[in-house]
Amino acid sequence: MRLFRILPAALTAATLVAGCAHREVHPRDPEVGFETGHAVGEVREMPGTVRSRRGVALEGQMIVTVAAPDSATAQRALDAAVTVADSLDRLLGRHYSGSEVYAINAAAGREAVRVSPWTEAIVAAALHWAERTGGAFDPTIGPVVELWGFGPRETTEFPDERRLAEAMALVGWRKVRHDPAAHTVFLTEPGMTLDLRAASKGFALDRMREAVLGGGATSAVLELGGDHMFVGPGPERHEGRWPVELPDPYDPGRAFAAFEVSAGAISTTTPYARTVEIAGRRVGHLIDPRTGRPVTTMASATVFAPEALVSDILSTALFVIGASQGCDLMDDWDEVGAVLVVEPSPGQQARVCVTPGLRGQLGQLQAPFRPLQTEDL
Repeated sequence: MRLFRILPAALTAATLVAGCAHREVHPRDPEVGFETGHAVGEVREMPGTVRSRRGVALEGQMIVTVAAPDSATAQRALDAAVTVADSLDRLLGRHYSGSEVYAINAAAGREAVRVSPWTEAIVAAALHWAERTGGAFDPTIGPVVELWGFGPRETTEFPDERRLAEAMALVGWRKVRHDPAAHTVFLTEPGMTLDLRAASKGFALDRMREAVLGGGATSAVLELGGDHMFVGPGPERHEGRWPVELPDPYDPGRAFAAFEVSAGAISTTTPYARTVEIAGRRVGHLIDPRTGRPVTTMASATVFAPEALVSDILSTALFVIGASQGCDLMDDWDEVGAVLVVEPSPGQQARVCVTPGLRGQLGQLQAPFRPLQTEDL
């Protein structure tokens, strides 16, 4: 599911319909609606020669669009970005038998595995952010995620306390040993798994940005699995900024927020991107690593940051942390902004929090409405 779009037209003044009480934006023109569209309308306005390519990498759709002074430079930058994505796909794929993550997981409880610089860098970053978020982000969550049916085996019943406790015993970022001197990674318990999917897209986008700039690109839009990186200046008619809109988590065809952002990355986490049905109920894939249970208090979390690794990890962590603590956490963080949507009761409008790092870039915000579903009746 495409988690946000680039707007095809200039933003207009609008209103914050709902939000945290101390974060309200006063209405200026509540009657203005959204214009929706796709990235292609904007990237054609990027100066110079534009080249684009689609593919699949890191378990998601990849779209790379670059602009450069001439066609040869644009092609070189495009090829460089795709090569980076392919390389990281081979390094970090959990189920690819030749990947370094696969080797780390296969050696869990037995021995440390020597890894290449990119794998070492993302593991170190994942452990750093696991500590910084108090375990709301945890790269060892795999066994619990699979227990809930988000893996090779489906489930028809909710996990009982015994099975949940057994899976939770294999979760814990502190059980990962990274030795910078030896360049090794070791999972200390047999059965542990390293799952970097909540960080790998962001890490890859950061490396792809380096590649396109090194190849001579002047601007670019890079997408991996719904996460986006904006490189260089945006369209001139937006004064070099990138116009984006966020789809409603309940109705992706409808936008609920619009922004104009500078170069950087944006990521959205929502449980509705992946669900399974257990005992007649839909369950989202966002699991709290601290409890082993699905998060049911949030509808979506979007983060904009200068680095895609930060936006990727924080969108997951803030979703788990929740809007109340998440808004407070982001209050003093000017270079990183978030839009947090609280899961409302069926038939009600959600509460929306926009943190300071994005308020100055807000063009319009409306509260998503959660429709009644059969299981709600």
